[in-house]
Amino acid sequence: MSSSIVVENWKGSLPLLFVLAEVEATTQEASPYYCMASRLSYLPIVSEAAIAHFKENAVLFGSAQVWFEYEGIALKWNYPIGCLFDLYGTKENLPLRITVHFQDKPKNILAFRDSSTVETSFFSSLKQGLYLSQGSTEAVRDLPVSKQNELWEAVTSGTLEKYWEVYSDMKDGNDESVVKESSAYPIRILTQDDELRTVKCLQPLVLRHSNEISLGDFLKKHYTVDGELNSSNIVIAGINPPLETPIDWLSRNLSHPDSFLYICLL
Repeated sequence: MSSSIVVENWKGSLPLLFVLAEVEATTQEASPYYCMASRLSYLPIVSEAAIAHFKENAVLFGSAQVWFEYEGIALKWNYPIGCLFDLYGTKENLPLRITVHFQDKPKNILAFRDSSTVETSFFSSLKQGLYLSQGSTEAVRDLPVSKQNELWEAVTSGTLEKYWEVYSDMKDGNDESVVKESSAYPIRILTQDDELRTVKCLQPLVLRHSNEISLGDFLKKHYTVDGELNSSNIVIAGINPPLETPIDWLSRNLSHPDSFLYICLL
């Protein structure tokens, strides 16, 4: 069974407001589109209805050039929605107002055609995470197509029970202790200046309080920080964890479905 913290992490959601870019709208005013979105999901998944909603109002309509903007910032759709909010949003500005564009996509934004593009990106990330933690992607490669479909459906629907049922099989069986005793944790550090750093944090197989690696120690080792570290400028899954929090605990409880722990630095 998953911990209560994991359950709450999967329940996390954000209100979103999608609007059509004014310069791309016809003379007919396009009404906004509201929705609630899982923090663990991705913009192309939760915006499908919004994109269809703007079809009659967009000068040029086509999913191949769709991209999303928040207050002048082009959003990377392959980052989980919760991470995008932790990087750029504030609780005072909810719902998160996202502008939808159908043309002039920035070069640094990946193109997507439909949900299958997002699914491919997710499994690529999952393979990378498992390779960092276990040294192999065999568990994903050998997963039957039916199980891959079940896993992706669990991610897009936010169904933790179904996700864990499939994911635990890829982590050497159904014994959750195997996950807890992993010797390496895949981590991604995201910053507001669009830097992405993927690293793994090595841990002793037998964890003791004296040798657990803390969040603060991990960042000092893997990221150059100007001045002193401050937990108020570090966001993980929507919270500001104390610097002394063990990476082991954060990874086991707050990792995303692609197996990565995302650390947002403000």
